[in-house]
Amino acid sequence: MSVSEIIAYFNNEDRVAKHYPGKILKSTQFGEYSPTPLGPFNAGIDQLCTEGAIPREGILFDGGYGDGRILSLSAEKGYDPYGMEGDYELAQKGRTNDELLLDLGLRRRDRAVTLGHENFVSTRAYREQLGIFVSDINIFFNYQSNGFALAELIAVESPVGTKFIYLSNDPWAPRFAPQIAHRNTKKLDTEKPMYLRVYEKVSCQQNRKHSRMYAHVPRVPA
Repeated sequence: MSVSEIIAYFNNEDRVAKHYPGKILKSTQFGEYSPTPLGPFNAGIDQLCTEGAIPREGILFDGGYGDGRILSLSAEKGYDPYGMEGDYELAQKGRTNDELLLDLGLRRRDRAVTLGHENFVSTRAYREQLGIFVSDINIFFNYQSNGFALAELIAVESPVGTKFIYLSNDPWAPRFAPQIAHRNTKKLDTEKPMYLRVYEKVSCQQNRKHSRMYAHVPRVPA
C-alpha cells in the first residue's frame, strides 16, 4: 500500500478514459466533472503541508468527489476522508473504486472513506449520510465545480481556521465570501496550467443565516 500505487491506479483510469488535465468528462446538473491529476495534486499537497499552510491530519471533505480519487489518496496520506457527490453515476463510481482499491490491497484499511450521495451544500445530508456536522470538517476540497457555493457554506457553518483547498485552471485567485481569505497558491506541474489554492475562514459571519440561503446548486431528486 502506498500513495504511488493509488496514483498509478487512477492514472490508468485516465488512460482508459483518454483523459487529460482540464478535460471535461461529464456535465451534470451540479457542475462539470473533470478528474484531478493525482500526481501533481499530491506534490502540491505535500508542499502545502511542509509550509504549514494545511494540516497533515484531520477530517478532509471533497465536495463533488467524482470517482473518489481525492478521498482514496487522502486516506492513504492519513486524513479522515468524507465526500458528497450529487450525480448518481459518479457516486457509484466512487464507491466502486474504493472497494476495488481495498480488495487489491492498494489502500490502507485503518482509514474509512465515507461517501454520500446528495447536494454538498445540504447540511442535513452531512448529518444523515456522513454522520458528521459541517463544523467538524478541518479541510474542504473542490475542483472548480460550484466552489462559491461551498465557500458560502464554510462562511456560515464552519469555525474560524477551517481550510478550503480550491483547484482550478484560472490564473487568478477567485474572491469568495469576505470571511474566506486567500492564503497560498501552488502552480501544479501539468501541461495545462492548474492552480491549487488554500483559503482560510478568518472571521464569523454577522447575522448568521441558514446555509440553504446560499445554495445555488440543485437538490438531488428524491
